[in-house]
Amino acid sequence: MKYLVGVLLAVSLVASPAMAQDAPVVFEPATNWQIDYAQDGCYLDRAFGEEDSRIFFRIGQRRIEPRVDLTLGSETMRVDIDDIAVRFLPNDQPAEFGSVGRIEASGFEGVIFSGLSIGPEAVGNGASALQIDGVFDNAVRLETGDLAPAMEAMDSCMSDFYREMGVDPDVQFSLSRPAMRKNFQYTARLVMNAYPSEMVRRRIEADVSLTVVVDPDGRVTQCSGTGPSEYPQFLEAACEVMTEHARYEPALDADGNPVATLDGLTTSYRLD
Repeated sequence: MKYLVGVLLAVSLVASPAMAQDAPVVFEPATNWQIDYAQDGCYLDRAFGEEDSRIFFRIGQRRIEPRVDLTLGSETMRVDIDDIAVRFLPNDQPAEFGSVGRIEASGFEGVIFSGLSIGPEAVGNGASALQIDGVFDNAVRLETGDLAPAMEAMDSCMSDFYREMGVDPDVQFSLSRPAMRKNFQYTARLVMNAYPSEMVRRRIEADVSLTVVVDPDGRVTQCSGTGPSEYPQFLEAACEVMTEHARYEPALDADGNPVATLDGLTTSYRLD
């Protein structure tokens, strides 16, 4: 799965209004790439900039497709989303993505790009930098250098992840069609209705990320994921619903035959 995943960027400089449309602010790497073999997939992490203006970013992949979720942020930068564009330089064509959302935590602010397209056109043509427009007060350019080693590490991690989930990596990397959700809205309602009663009484909320194995018949045979470790009831409830009720059109291999594959989703348990 050459160059299935990609890279990312960010900035922490707050520019004056006169600088807002000037040349991008350039950031050099502050750390090496770090690969995280997580329970729900694979993640690449890196930081850019000086200690007083450090930018953190993460590229995550949970299932096979030429798109990733990309998170970036800082303890010092200001997010100002407007007319966003992501470019792998020297290619000046903007990369495609599904949506962008803000994230806020204690002392941290950033954004999440969902469904970012990072294919061979982004990293296979000598890309050596990443430019982000319209997220911060200034355009930002990260001097990433050659992205191939990071992409190969992600590919290796994903191969291991698929094997641990019981599916063949070679088949996953050559699917002619992913698994297609058939009754997603119905299943999503059931997942939310399975809000653990004890958690309701205690007024506890949570976010749960699920990874499921979908067999050649379109049924969920395995479910795992991440959630608050102190409240495993959330993950258990969501997985029970997915295993019993979720239905799919199965994935197809390169020859059009139904095969087992993975799907991933996130649900937010909110009392409101």
